[in-house]
Amino acid sequence: MITALGTSSSLACVPVGIECADSMNVPKSISGFTIPLGSQVNKDGNGMMLAITFLFAAQAIGAPVTMDMLIKAILISLILTTGAGGVPGGGIVTIAIVIDAFGLPLEVVGIISGIFALIDMVYTMMNCLGDLVGTYIVAHLESKD
Repeated sequence: MITALGTSSSLACVPVGIECADSMNVPKSISGFTIPLGSQVNKDGNGMMLAITFLFAAQAIGAPVTMDMLIKAILISLILTTGAGGVPGGGIVTIAIVIDAFGLPLEVVGIISGIFALIDMVYTMMNCLGDLVGTYIVAHLESKD
């Protein structure tokens, strides 16, 4: 988790994640597949961050938020997180897309980018932890066969 905090990159955590899976006695055939796959498609932290950032931006400028807008923000977040890269600071681009999708001023992205490095560290850690949990679950299910 320290690597995730320090690098803010899901992709940089792949080798460390595989080592952690090895220490949990997960077979290399499973960890070598699930952790790299998870680093690309498992973006739990990003999905939550985008929806929360949308709420922050709307409240910061005094825009009303309806339940329809919130559901739309969650759906857009789910779609964007699967295609987002696992590089440091990559989430700021997806934030701009979500903000623009609702017609909010893009100046709000500048406010968010001031604290984005801290946010990025935390949700990268969540993503990498999710990769390890998923890998362990797959290994556990495969061992039952």
